Amino acid sequence: MFKESLALYRAINDRWGTANALDRLIEVIRLSADYDQANQLQQESLAIRQSLGDQKGILSALCVLALNAMFQGRLDEAERGQQKIQALLPTLIEAGALY
Repeated sequence: MFKESLALYRAINDRWGTANALDRLIEVIRLSADYDQANQLQQESLAIRQSLGDQKGILSALCVLALNAMFQGRLDEAERGQQKIQALLPTLIEAGALY
C-alpha cells in the first residue's frame, strides 16, 4: 500500500505527499532491519524536506538516519547525525515548532 501511495504522489509531482509516503514506507522497511534501503529512501525524503524548507521534517529525517547508523554500528556517523540534530533544535524551539 505504501509503495502504491508513493508512486501516485510521484506521478502527480506532489513533493509533500512523496516525502510523507517515503516516511511511512521507511518505517515498514526499518522494521525488517533493511537499513541500507531505509537510508536510501530517508536520504530522498531529507532532500525533499530540505527543498521545501520543512524544518521539522528535516529533524525527523536526521533522527532516523542517526538511529539507522547506530543500529548498524556506524557510531561515528550516528554521532555526526546527533550533532546536526543538536544544531537544528534551537532554531525549531525558538520558532515554536516543537511542543
